[in-house]
Amino acid sequence: MSDGPGDVEIFFTNAKNVPLDKQMPYIMMMATDCIEGFNVKEIHPYSAFLTNKKLAGGGWVRKLNPNKDLVVQELKRRDPAARPNKSNKSADEIVQLFTPITDPRDLEYIAKKEGEFRKIMLNLLEDFQRARDSRSQRESVSSPLRSKRPRTGDKGTGGNIAGGNQHFQSTYSLTMHAVEIVMDATEEAALSYAWNGFIAIADANGNPMMVKRVGEPFPASFEIAVGKAKAAAHMGTFLGNTHDVPRGGFSIVIDGICYGGISLSGQKTASLELIADAGINALRNILGGDQSSGGQVLSTTNNGVLL
Repeated sequence: MSDGPGDVEIFFTNAKNVPLDKQMPYIMMMATDCIEGFNVKEIHPYSAFLTNKKLAGGGWVRKLNPNKDLVVQELKRRDPAARPNKSNKSADEIVQLFTPITDPRDLEYIAKKEGEFRKIMLNLLEDFQRARDSRSQRESVSSPLRSKRPRTGDKGTGGNIAGGNQHFQSTYSLTMHAVEIVMDATEEAALSYAWNGFIAIADANGNPMMVKRVGEPFPASFEIAVGKAKAAAHMGTFLGNTHDVPRGGFSIVIDGICYGGISLSGQKTASLELIADAGINALRNILGGDQSSGGQVLSTTNNGVLL
């Protein structure tokens, strides 16, 4: 047996074979087939996400279960002569047609990747549990964060933005111009620390707005970065301050207002917070009155209230 990677690893790491959005369901499929007793519907933390489908942006049935095309692709990878009838067979039935994987390198790689995804999901679930517990505690003591928000036309408690005396609710949307400024500053800091990975920025509602690759990171880091940015944005909205939640994800909170989340996924380094701070501080400078870059920073809704 060769000391190099097995067929599964070679196939999986080629983005043409398994795109980023298919990597998790592919590994779940392989683990179900190759790891005795593995069932994504019964194993924690996957089962928790399937039960509460709105966690961390939702879509977990799709993210954790392979579609029929992915299953057929794997069947043909193992047996090029296979001609399954997709019209009258479910994905689970097609999986039963798989020829067994026996190469120890492949079995070890599948177990390794499943473990990596499980750790990510455990961390994400723990972060959301802490957020929920903290929110419940704040509600029980009538935290100011739960006070009634100003209605349209009411004066709020926001700061002086771009030299004007406008008032804002606790979350609102940044323009792409502002996101580009945050991304440029973060990327510059990442390069100064020779960091490799993906940088993702989400708005205060957890919607991804921009992702950029720095160096040559592992492809799976893309989806992880997006998930972390979403989680960090939600945490900032709930708690009103900056958190490294999940690890490598940072809420963009300035003067108690959540603007979104920024995340760094890839190379492990102790400098992640410093890199993220560079982007957050770039936004802070703009909101504090430095408009040298030009362009609109904040967007408004149809009713004129900044959200």
